[in-house]
Amino acid sequence: MGIIGGGQLGMMLTEAAKTMPEHISKVIVLDPNQNCSASLVGAEQIIADFKDRDAIIELSKKSDIITYEIESGDSDVLKLVETDSQVSPSPETLKIIQDKLLQKEFLSQNNIPVPEFIKIDDLDDLKNGLQKFGFPALLKARRDAYDGKGNYKIDSEKNVQEAFDYFKG
Repeated sequence: MGIIGGGQLGMMLTEAAKTMPEHISKVIVLDPNQNCSASLVGAEQIIADFKDRDAIIELSKKSDIITYEIESGDSDVLKLVETDSQVSPSPETLKIIQDKLLQKEFLSQNNIPVPEFIKIDDLDDLKNGLQKFGFPALLKARRDAYDGKGNYKIDSEKNVQEAFDYFKG
């Protein structure tokens, strides 16, 4: 089994795999942090960025199935390696999970309740959204945000530009 991410969830998956028959219990993780948590409990490790194309391809050649414990993998590369390994959840699902706007649109289209949201492309979109929703408001990055990272709380008119600039970087 290959896992993109070797943090706490990767560690728990590795520990659970140890209870399985030997021919299916080998775990290989792709994680940029040397000696990641999963490697400390027995997972083989490929040290590379979660989105490293060559590392994902290497992982697929060493694994019958690939999953992820972090949403940072490259869904396009994972789609390419489906001929070598089963990828679960699917790369298409990962692509939706990775983008907060796509997530909310998907959920809404499938009649799953979500809080009201708008797409922000420019400063005018942000200002119009704040007129609609009021203060305080939370501006969120669409991608590469988790555990509170990629969020900016807007308390008043005075920090609207600052919030917008925070995501331009």
